[in-house]
Amino acid sequence: SRTTGIDGCKADDLNRAEICERQQMYQLFQALKAHVPGFANAWMVATSPMVGVRESANIQGAYVLSREDVLEAHEHSDNIARGCYPIDIHDPAGGHTRFAFIRDGGSYGIPYRCLLPDRAANLLVAGRCLSASHEAHGSSRIMATAMASGEAAGTAAALALSGGILPGSPQFDAAALRCQLHRQGAILDRVDVVSPL
Repeated sequence: SRTTGIDGCKADDLNRAEICERQQMYQLFQALKAHVPGFANAWMVATSPMVGVRESANIQGAYVLSREDVLEAHEHSDNIARGCYPIDIHDPAGGHTRFAFIRDGGSYGIPYRCLLPDRAANLLVAGRCLSASHEAHGSSRIMATAMASGEAAGTAAALALSGGILPGSPQFDAAALRCQLHRQGAILDRVDVVSPL
């Protein structure tokens, strides 16, 4: 299900989306019960307490992850996570989803600078909030990538606190962050990626 024309920062729009999504869910559930073998006696046990917002306002960071970064599988000296999901953009008019795939089926690096808002040295952003263009967000927003950037943000916050500095200060050592993330088992660079058997 999908609801278009919603501003994820406005309560009235979110309320409208909530109503629309629940109607779509009920219609889909009834169609499954009526037309798919094995669903006739199905029950709906629970639903999400609120509608999921795919994208709203974007943070302007020290670096903005771009469509080119994603599709050309760019690397950065301060990678703190990797992304490998293609860019998928839903048509705001309700049409088909467009996919754009990463070169050679590869992965791309997400630099620490994407976690640093431009004008807030004491703040880190991660997950769907990291600094990325609309197109790059279509790849970096997925849960696995969000968790990896979240681990990096949490680790950076701990290192900054233990060093008595701000995570966005020039004194912050991104190389030390990368070393700590490696010790924790994070996949940061293309050479860390294990090929499937």
